[in-house]
Amino acid sequence: IQAIRVTRAQILGIPAPTPPRTTPQILRTDVGRTEAVAELRGLNHAFAEHIALNRALGIAFVELVDSEAVMQLPWDERFIGDPSTGALHGGVITVLMDSTCGAAAFMGLERPDAIATLDLRIDYMKPSSRGLPVICRARCYKRTRSVAFVRAFAFQDDESDPIAAATGTFMIGTHIPPNTPSMASGMKP
Repeated sequence: IQAIRVTRAQILGIPAPTPPRTTPQILRTDVGRTEAVAELRGLNHAFAEHIALNRALGIAFVELVDSEAVMQLPWDERFIGDPSTGALHGGVITVLMDSTCGAAAFMGLERPDAIATLDLRIDYMKPSSRGLPVICRARCYKRTRSVAFVRAFAFQDDESDPIAAATGTFMIGTHIPPNTPSMASGMKP
């Protein structure tokens, strides 16, 4: 299981990259528009730097609110799963939904902590359309001490007409201190 090992302090300490492809919308009342855009750019940069697959796919944050995240996957010919229709492969949509759900779980934490996907169920409702980006909106609706519960929908031009729906659970606090014996080294739990 791959954990997101990025704290908010690390994210905000990274210089902003070039602007994202879409108009970012961080909905926060404690910062102004300029600061919110800079924070979103920093998040996009950190997410791309720390999660190579998201960088390769071009996945980027579009909007962040407490316990909610919106991310976008650009349509790219390399990601086509059905050449006859131009529909994107389900695997890239899965990555988008997993990343967005994880971001929603992370954004709702009282203090930054590592998270990891425990379970992710995705129902595909229809194929994506050629040439349009896929957007995913996720919301963390319940949190315990160690698990976050998230729901998400992926869509293209109409949020009320989703192409996929997801339900996921994420472990909170998955950081393993360095030099800790693991099951792989023959140690028993």
